[in-house]
Amino acid sequence: MPYNFELPLITDLTPDQQTVLNYAEAVAVSGGPGTGKSVIGLWRHIRNYDTGNAKSLLLTYTVSLERFLKETCRTINEEAANNVNRTFRYTTGTDQQQYDEIIVDEAQDVNIERYEIIRRNANRVSYTTDDNQILYPEQSTKSEQLHNVFGNQTFTLRTNFRNTHEITRFVRSLFPDHIIQDGNSNGPIPQLIHTDNDEDDQLQAIIDIINTYQDPTHNIAVLDPFQNGVRKLRQKLSDRGINCSYYVNEADNLNQIERVHVTTFKSCKGLEFNTIIVPNFASYSWWLRERPNIVTENDIYVVLTRSKNNVFLINNSPNYYSKKNMAPLAIPLQRGTVQEEDYVPNQQIQNNQQQNNNPIIDDDDDLPF
Repeated sequence: MPYNFELPLITDLTPDQQTVLNYAEAVAVSGGPGTGKSVIGLWRHIRNYDTGNAKSLLLTYTVSLERFLKETCRTINEEAANNVNRTFRYTTGTDQQQYDEIIVDEAQDVNIERYEIIRRNANRVSYTTDDNQILYPEQSTKSEQLHNVFGNQTFTLRTNFRNTHEITRFVRSLFPDHIIQDGNSNGPIPQLIHTDNDEDDQLQAIIDIINTYQDPTHNIAVLDPFQNGVRKLRQKLSDRGINCSYYVNEADNLNQIERVHVTTFKSCKGLEFNTIIVPNFASYSWWLRERPNIVTENDIYVVLTRSKNNVFLINNSPNYYSKKNMAPLAIPLQRGTVQEEDYVPNQQIQNNQQQNNNPIIDDDDDLPF
């Protein structure tokens, strides 16, 4: 079952979004996860071709997001879909056509030197950006640098349309230094599932979650920071009859994103899913300490903010190690922004789908934001 591509109707955009879309000159759009930055880039690009007013190119950073943007454009305008590319491919390739407008999505992930090439090939350059979602700090370009290069009119989007209130509360309690707009809907509290060092139970917990949400429009991501981890997970799920796509690097052909998609932390950037599942989350501290070139706090921040409805974290360390390994979750657990349960086959997800029995009480919340 393919990934369900959804783009809000142009008539459903908020007044703030309409203002950005209708601005005639180049724009710089900033905002946290789920605020509609990519939506604005997509609609600006699509409308250029629908109206015939401009020839534009929509650029993005990752292969997965390129596929997402292409397929979303294709639901409305085929020519717009044919003019979606990856920033690195375009700036290093030999076919650098001229455009009236180049729109760079996730602009913070592009080395500043690439913008010299982009600027030469366009009458105007628009972009979307969020410094909190930088993937590779050593080759990023921050908002201030982009403004110094282009001087675009800046618009900041402040409404989080993606995440629920419960997800944003959890992310804030885990990353108090990151700014994330509160969600505008309610949903289940994120779940921490303990499988006590049992790989079979962890796999079955993932399958139980997938089988719980069988609506063809319900998109699910299973996320691992490492390429080998993604390949192993995808193979195990396929062996158990789960139809899923996967992506780790350019050696893989990503012709279609399935409803269940297995990928790395970095490759999920820019995408959104109804449900995300992160196995082996007890390795959180180890990832940051031992693999800082692969996993940063920003990566985990990006992962947790991909979800529209449900977040499932699986702790597969032995129970007697759990307290030590789960130290980063001490404050979220104390404040009730994440709930923990031991895994019980075929029961765990049913419990999670019920209305929150222990809702977060704002009056008792003394988080510093």
